Amino acid sequence: MKPISKFVTQAECDQLASLLGRKYTSFLRQRYFEVSVRKDSHGVYAKVILRSKDGSFYYPVEARAAHMEHDMEESGVALLLCEYIGEYFAEYFREGGELYLPIDWADYSWEGVPLQMRGQILNLEAERLADELLSNEKPHDAELH
Repeated sequence: MKPISKFVTQAECDQLASLLGRKYTSFLRQRYFEVSVRKDSHGVYAKVILRSKDGSFYYPVEARAAHMEHDMEESGVALLLCEYIGEYFAEYFREGGELYLPIDWADYSWEGVPLQMRGQILNLEAERLADELLSNEKPHDAELH
């Protein structure tokens, strides 16, 4: 994973991922969490990925908030977003993995802070295999000649 912004260190993101892993260990089934955060002039962004090592399960959950709309430092907003995503995963696991976020940004609020979230479960391994299969196919018009 590439280094992230200076306002939240990579070590802090790794600690958050480890905490989530310990909290939900009974639900992970050989999956693990990755956490990253960033900021730009529009706001603070957090991404928590629940994934398998081979990529057959890849669930990035993203949250964002405009840090100038409230009296919190950017690092506090990042941690709040990660906390909210953690609460989402608590509900996701309680529902047996049948609780989904919209693919496009949707509005939410946590502790009085307006934010947006999105997520989509992917199978990166199946996508890789499909890309490999398609790249090895001959063009259809080449067969006609």
